[in-house]
Amino acid sequence: MLLGICGQFTVSATWLSFDAFEVHGCSRINKRTGRAEPRYDDPGVLEPTTGDDIPVCWSVFGHLRTGGLDDLMDFSTEEEALIMKLKCECRLEYCQVWKES
Repeated sequence: MLLGICGQFTVSATWLSFDAFEVHGCSRINKRTGRAEPRYDDPGVLEPTTGDDIPVCWSVFGHLRTGGLDDLMDFSTEEEALIMKLKCECRLEYCQVWKES
């Protein structure tokens, strides 16, 4: 969703619903066992890592102005996720400046 928006030079209500972005390592949590799974393609729910869990991917989360996080995009490396986080922060700043003008 947001990846497509990142390439557009328009102000979207979607962008203005965020006030910050975060990157977290994530693991697949097996719904049956409740344990982290070692591979990204294992069935289960993708959740931020906790404790000694080893991330299977890195996710960019948007911090909602109303509270909470929205998982926006997943990447295979932390570096890719951090680059997209910076792009999202720049886009958010652009939208805020445009709205105020």
